[in-house]
Amino acid sequence: MKTLTKLFGLLTDWRTLPAYQLERRADIFFALYLEDLLKYCNYFAADEVLTIIPEFPAKHAGSHQSDRIDYMVCSERKVVYVELKTDNHSIRSEQAEYLYGIQQRALKDVLDDIITIYRATMARTKYRKLIEKLDRWIEYRETRFVEERCTLRYGEIAKVESVEVVYVLPVPQPIKSDRYEHKQICFDSLVGMLRLPKYADDPIARAFADALAAWAKNPV
Repeated sequence: MKTLTKLFGLLTDWRTLPAYQLERRADIFFALYLEDLLKYCNYFAADEVLTIIPEFPAKHAGSHQSDRIDYMVCSERKVVYVELKTDNHSIRSEQAEYLYGIQQRALKDVLDDIITIYRATMARTKYRKLIEKLDRWIEYRETRFVEERCTLRYGEIAKVESVEVVYVLPVPQPIKSDRYEHKQICFDSLVGMLRLPKYADDPIARAFADALAAWAKNPV
């Protein structure tokens, strides 16, 4: 416990420095509890099996470059794009507008873009792994002659009922325009969840909850 206390103490202290990026260091702790959090906040049902893709690549129109969404979380019926913010001042209207654009796109087009990038990229091994993780909707096959094929499962895509954008951030902050109003989960919700009896024997959950409470109390 001493090591965890020191670790989160350093994160709490260093987050106040100008160039320190807390999100990059703390995202693994959010990832540990992200599935539980989304179910706790009723974005998914308790019995749903979720796939979590970190740094999901959303392709630019007309090129093979992409922007990265912190997490794509999906079940058979729903997709949630999650953007993590540990600093409320890092919320940008340009990014919120971009996420709205991705939310409005047909999922089959977003997934087809992944296949397009895979066919063009030099990082094919990593994109192959991504496609394998998206096997709910993309079928990957390798023939005897090592010819690789990726095919969208249109019937499975059709089962998706909704696509949402959710920000996880320290304290409430309007993220809206005349076209969209993105949903948000504030740190106090995660703190409340991590302090439930089910996490009583989880030292990471306890230490993380204390740090989150401090970060929410003094957002930077």
